[in-house]
Amino acid sequence: MGVKVGLVIVGLALALVAVVFVKLMNDMSSSMSEMTAHVGALSRDVSEMREGVTGMAADMGQMNATMQRIEESMRGMGLAVTRGSEQMRRWNPMELMQQAAPGRKR
Repeated sequence: MGVKVGLVIVGLALALVAVVFVKLMNDMSSSMSEMTAHVGALSRDVSEMREGVTGMAADMGQMNATMQRIEESMRGMGLAVTRGSEQMRRWNPMELMQQAAPGRKR
């Protein structure tokens, strides 16, 4: 009878180990599923971020081109002002006004 009790105890212990093992495998499977969902969400977030960065790079390119056009326009305006000033000095507006004033001999 002692051998039977020992076999029953061993059988119960093995059954308990089997139940614990099945529970452990189930928990690991659930954890793996949850982790897979998180990795998928992370992948989607990274893809969205990559798209955002690509769009931002395009915007930065447009901003750079716009700034270059503004700088060219500013240089052009500065050149026009400089040329206008030189022309005004050559014309000597005071002398022109004196010549145009009535009663002045030429």
